[in-house]
Amino acid sequence: PSFSFQTKNRIVIAEGDKIKLFEFDPAEKKLDMVWESAETGTPFFGINGMVLKDIDKDGANELVAIDQFGIFVWGKNGKVPIYYNLKDAVVRTSKSYVLPLDLDSDGVFEFVTQRRSGLGYSKRQIEAWKIQGSELSKISEIKLPGGISWSLRVGDCDNDKSEDILTSSSLIHVLGWEEIAGFFEKARFPHNSGLVDVVRIADVDGNGTNEILASGSSGCFSIYSARKASYTEEYYYPVVYQSTKIVEGSGHYTQGLDVADIDGDG
Repeated sequence: PSFSFQTKNRIVIAEGDKIKLFEFDPAEKKLDMVWESAETGTPFFGINGMVLKDIDKDGANELVAIDQFGIFVWGKNGKVPIYYNLKDAVVRTSKSYVLPLDLDSDGVFEFVTQRRSGLGYSKRQIEAWKIQGSELSKISEIKLPGGISWSLRVGDCDNDKSEDILTSSSLIHVLGWEEIAGFFEKARFPHNSGLVDVVRIADVDGNGTNEILASGSSGCFSIYSARKASYTEEYYYPVVYQSTKIVEGSGHYTQGLDVADIDGDG
């Protein structure tokens, strides 16, 4: 099937090493599975990161996903994806994410990946890959402290009219891109809740400038805004939810966070 979602929204789910597409049936109030990919054949961690993007600029979205060994692109080719091997990948790589971005503004997308190899809190790397035929060529890499990360986002974090790459773990990192130097770190700062699981970029207060939202291992979340050369915590919400059942030794974790005008008040 084609992944052109202009006419109908679908829900995309990664389950193990398969991708599944669901449509919502409002009459029956249920989800109907309309498509399932073939198994990728990769063991252990399966598919972690997915994104919809019209990477070949034909007017229809492709579904781009990454697992521990490579990048998959599903499009008009249906269940058989285009596959790009990450030649330096190892079995222990986990929690990988991918973003298709035109880093050099030449009209062709590159892949930006976030991967972590090894056990424990080993360093993560953010990498840029150029598509060369059926293979990928690494053109830049930056290593960051901290292990697992649930987020890799792109947007104008500091409102300088250029796109930044946002990620997090023990710290929040804002990365920029230069044609010759590649990735560079524009800012890094801590979060009150310790390990930062999820970060987002949005104009939260509707004033025309973006803020950074962050939440993590405490279940709390903060909103940061760029002030000159640093980021200031504007809001701190100590509890986003309260559990009705407290289990000794358990903690609150926020691994999903997004922003939308739910009530339509602007």
